[in-house]
Amino acid sequence: MEEQEAVTLIKKGNMMGFDHIYKEYSGRIYGYLIRMVGEPSEAEDLTSEVFFRFYKGIGKYKDRGMLSSFIYRIAHNAAMDYFRKSKGIILSYDDNIQSSKEEKEESPYSEEEKMMLKAGMSRLSAKDRELLIMFYISGLSIKEIAGSLGKSVTAVKVSLKRARDRLKMEVPA
Repeated sequence: MEEQEAVTLIKKGNMMGFDHIYKEYSGRIYGYLIRMVGEPSEAEDLTSEVFFRFYKGIGKYKDRGMLSSFIYRIAHNAAMDYFRKSKGIILSYDDNIQSSKEEKEESPYSEEEKMMLKAGMSRLSAKDRELLIMFYISGLSIKEIAGSLGKSVTAVKVSLKRARDRLKMEVPA
């Protein structure tokens, strides 16, 4: 089933379309959220909240946009709401974070290098961390990130470069 077909079914009240979208995106959204909030149970709750908001807001989705951008925008907003409610507590980017499927495969980096990267990520701002997670871990394109954050492609490119530069300053070579 194609995404647009699934969206059409959801708009008609057919849960088969929702099931398709949920199966397609729930793992990626959970991975994004766990890296943002750092707590598995909170990430699970937020993932549920994201798909609840997605279902309620499907009428606002314009078929000409990318569905991934729409869903990640909802996830971004849910994470920001979580931080506001937590009085700005930002995740500790540590070993409690479960690895994605890609990370479970053989990595070219040593455990020491991974720990230094995690420590560097934890010292970045939430916005920098979010950009790096969306691009490098979630695998979103610049265009998808721009759509989900409501920014221009150029602004995302500049922000991503600055986030990379700040991470390089945090992680010794």
